[in-house]
Amino acid sequence: NWRKCKKLEEWKERQKIDFFEIIKDIIYPPMCSICGSPSKEYLCNKCTKKLENIEMVSRKGFYKELKSIEKVQENDKNIKRIELGKNNRNENHEKENFYFDEHIYEFIYDGEIRNLILQYKFNSKPYIYKAFTNFFKKNKNLYLHLKKYDIIMPIPISNKRLKTRGYNQSSLIAKSLAKNFNMDYEERILTKYKDNKKQSTLSKEERLLNAKNVYKLKSGTNLKEKIKNKKILLFDDVFTTGSTCNECSRILKENGARQVGIFTIAKD
Repeated sequence: NWRKCKKLEEWKERQKIDFFEIIKDIIYPPMCSICGSPSKEYLCNKCTKKLENIEMVSRKGFYKELKSIEKVQENDKNIKRIELGKNNRNENHEKENFYFDEHIYEFIYDGEIRNLILQYKFNSKPYIYKAFTNFFKKNKNLYLHLKKYDIIMPIPISNKRLKTRGYNQSSLIAKSLAKNFNMDYEERILTKYKDNKKQSTLSKEERLLNAKNVYKLKSGTNLKEKIKNKKILLFDDVFTTGSTCNECSRILKENGARQVGIFTIAKD
């Protein structure tokens, strides 16, 4: 019934069938990433409710952190703004400027969420990205907020780490979010050209210095044009001190981005 489509391309896109995915699902039936029960979405209804409970108890939906001072908005129960003024900033925040405009996250990095992220990141279980993505796409409030961005891009990892791990955990989720939330996806803008020490092995003070001068804009004549005056959403798995996200935001802002937001699965 393609005549009802505005463009023939739209009809063609809807008819695409990923035969590789079908064969893979036959050989390796999809299971819930948490409990292991059969689930096409890699997240069963029982575990979905469990995550919803964790989300509601710890964060009441998703939180929005702004670098500027704003009062808590009482009229929106699903979004809470946390002040980051002088009275609220910790020592690390005082040592650096904020280049990102907001930080959105779903969970606190603790308990079952922490274990799931560690399994996803370090135990060669890339399929867990589907569980996170399918959970995020059910959050209508999150969708309404994220769709204001023009581009979503993952925090890059070094080539050495990519070869060791086999995948960029942030890239898998960011690409899937772009598809589900109808956003442009870019992973060819930023690059990590130095393989610095793992942030997880360092203190908060050391992380600030460790993230400096390891990221840059990739070589290309039209890269600046792609991000000029654009609203860009950076995706990462965990936000600890924010040093990595802030450094990437600085590069984007200095090269013409109008707004940079951070979206992470969890905040430490």
